[in-house]
Amino acid sequence: MKMKKKLTYIVATALFAGVLITGCGKDAANTTEVTEQAEQTEDKKTEEKKDMKEKSDDKAKEEKTEEENTEATSSDNTSTGNTYAAATLAPDDKVEAFAQSVIDTVKAKDWSKLADMMKYPATINGSSVDSKDAFMALINEKGASEVFVSSVSGLTSKDIFANGQGIAIGNGDVWFVDDGFTGLDQIGDPDFKIITLNGIIAE
Repeated sequence: MKMKKKLTYIVATALFAGVLITGCGKDAANTTEVTEQAEQTEDKKTEEKKDMKEKSDDKAKEEKTEEENTEATSSDNTSTGNTYAAATLAPDDKVEAFAQSVIDTVKAKDWSKLADMMKYPATINGSSVDSKDAFMALINEKGASEVFVSSVSGLTSKDIFANGQGIAIGNGDVWFVDDGFTGLDQIGDPDFKIITLNGIIAE
């Protein structure tokens, strides 16, 4: 009887130990699974950060390349002396020489010479004038604006800019074009002509 009780105790103890071991095994498995999930999450975050950094670096490279290309284009225009390429392919010195000639002519009030520098029909104070004779008749009748003469006379050949409309002196007091420029090509030598005089006629 004593031996039977002892055997029963041993079996019960073994079973209890088995239960404990099984429980510990499950806990260990659960812990391992949680750890693996945490590592996977961390790896994913690291990969996302890496991707974001690569995209940021790529964008920075693209912006730098675009900036370098813009600077190179600007440098090319400056080195070839073609600042006014929107309106002519003539070199800067020829464009500025004509502008200076216009300024000097206005300063001297030589209206006949100025009329010879114009392309007709020309726009004078917002109205169309068809010929040199018509311009001379207009300015002789009404006279030239002293404000216009003073404004233009105070400018230099560097006080000009160009766009698709042509080349402007000052703030657009005078506009001239290159008749040899087609918008893409230069046909023959530059042929500068005044097309607009804003405010030249006294009101």
